[in-house]
Amino acid sequence: LARDGFFVKNIYDLYYKQNSSLPQPHYLYTSRRAFQWVEILDSDIDEFLFIITAFNPQFSQELTCREILNNLKIDTTDKLDVIAKYGISLDTVLCIENDTLVNARKFLKEIINEIKESLNKEKEMVMLYLDSEGLNDRNKNIAIFDIGWRGSIHKSIQLFTKNKIFGYYFGTNQFIHSEIKDN
Repeated sequence: LARDGFFVKNIYDLYYKQNSSLPQPHYLYTSRRAFQWVEILDSDIDEFLFIITAFNPQFSQELTCREILNNLKIDTTDKLDVIAKYGISLDTVLCIENDTLVNARKFLKEIINEIKESLNKEKEMVMLYLDSEGLNDRNKNIAIFDIGWRGSIHKSIQLFTKNKIFGYYFGTNQFIHSEIKDN
């Protein structure tokens, strides 16, 4: 898988040059954002809102509703009155310690249909990409190599393609997703 798996791919390419009877390598461009956000379309509303508002304050990450909506390609110009009802603005930095995160989730819940419409368009693109990369072929044995901790992308690809995908990871811990743990 792209990014972290780039180094794994380079190492595998060296082995493949020495032994072309090994499975042919293929570099798949991925990101947790691309797969996780469309996967949550089938989640309950609380999980859905948790994922789209996730940030990590331990790493000094900050998040605003404007960033969320921009990431979803949703026009913000007609959202000012809606968000104001919740005592925040599009540029309010969300915080776990006060009501800004809770109020942001209430705002996002109010426009959930528009969010889901945008994510459904993204899902169509993800499915086309997976198909173009041959991952929907039920006659293939597919294995992914990555550096990871929970196997989120692996889990999403397996869910979307309905294929059993085997994963090989550097760095996985005991918190790997249960849906892929045996593979």
